[in-house]
Amino acid sequence: MPNEPRKLVLVEPIRVRFQISDPWDLGESLSWKPLVGDLIDVVQQNGREHGLLRSDAPFGPSGEERRHFITGPRHEGKGFADLLAGTKIPASCLAITDAQVTATWWTAEQAWRGRGLAMIGSLTRVAPGASDSAS
Repeated sequence: MPNEPRKLVLVEPIRVRFQISDPWDLGESLSWKPLVGDLIDVVQQNGREHGLLRSDAPFGPSGEERRHFITGPRHEGKGFADLLAGTKIPASCLAITDAQVTATWWTAEQAWRGRGLAMIGSLTRVAPGASDSAS
């Protein structure tokens, strides 16, 4: 069935950096600090890829910090394979609660409906052995 999700196998987590570009006020309030963590799960459904990102530390504005985010490419024809090849990809990032990290975590995006922390920006792979800080 075309709507059935297909899990993509990750041999190990992928170290990534998400750099916010919007919302501007969030970027300003966080001094444009990137979200750094590991892409720990990937699902493909309806031609879109969704990744589960676990941040190294709670991230977000005070009172709304989260450790888990649904992220994915924003442009058609871009995917996590581009990220693995070293290409920066335009991406979205949506905060989810720890309770939403279940076997079907990608469905939390559908329940979001404009509430909570959502960002757009770019996702970059942090090469093994490289510094996690923004370059």
